[in-house]
Amino acid sequence: MPSAEDPIVIEPAAAPLTRGRPSQPKDRRQRSLSTLRTVVAAIVVAGLAAAIAFVFLALPSRIGEREGEPLAREASAGDPPARETSGPASARAADRGDAIPPYRALRLAQARTLAEEGLRDFAELELKLEDEVNVAAWGEADLAAVQDRANAADALFLARDYDAAIAEYAAAVADLQALLAKGHGLFEQALAEGIAALDAREAEAAGAAFARALAIRPGERRAAAGAGRAAKLPNVLALLREARRAELRADYEEAHGLLIQARGLDPATGGLDGRLAAA
Repeated sequence: MPSAEDPIVIEPAAAPLTRGRPSQPKDRRQRSLSTLRTVVAAIVVAGLAAAIAFVFLALPSRIGEREGEPLAREASAGDPPARETSGPASARAADRGDAIPPYRALRLAQARTLAEEGLRDFAELELKLEDEVNVAAWGEADLAAVQDRANAADALFLARDYDAAIAEYAAAVADLQALLAKGHGLFEQALAEGIAALDAREAEAAGAAFARALAIRPGERRAAAGAGRAAKLPNVLALLREARRAELRADYEEAHGLLIQARGLDPATGGLDGRLAAA
């Protein structure tokens, strides 16, 4: 405890404003750094946004323009494939110079159909010809000539000359029809000759005639029957001669028996019924 004699020293109290002064420069620096960081961050964000916008908006269009430049140059050079990629098919065909007008295309389609019908008619008639009159046995050369004409029609058809093909097929069909008629005519002629030979009792001639008829129409009923009669005719003639001798001897019973045998071989033998009645 000081004594009353010790001097009293009074220290002045510091003013309130002077106590915070030493820390003021530090606070300002901190605030300045904070503000700077904020500004830098804003600048960085803005730069990124601009870069993103450029990538997604401006860059594709520029790339497209650069990639389109060769195409534009090719188009300007007049490249035919580039013209063909646009417009309808008829326009592309017109550029190539092979366009077919609609009416011409319709006529070609109709002509093709008619040519196909002509080919079908020829094929059907050819089968009928070979089936009915066996043309290979009597008209092979004629058939070969008709087939040559049909082959010429085929060549015209493949060349798409349909009008000419139609004419050739029609001519070939007409030739086949004439050939078919000729075959039937030859058959009837041979058949008639065979019957006439039987009536004349000429066995050899009858046999040859019926053989021709059967070659044209194998198995035909009348020709087959005539051939059978021609084969039996020699035996029938022998029986008729023996019957005549018996009649000359007035042996009518033997003559009658011989005539019955002849009728058994060929009931269609001419004059046989009258002789049986007389016997």
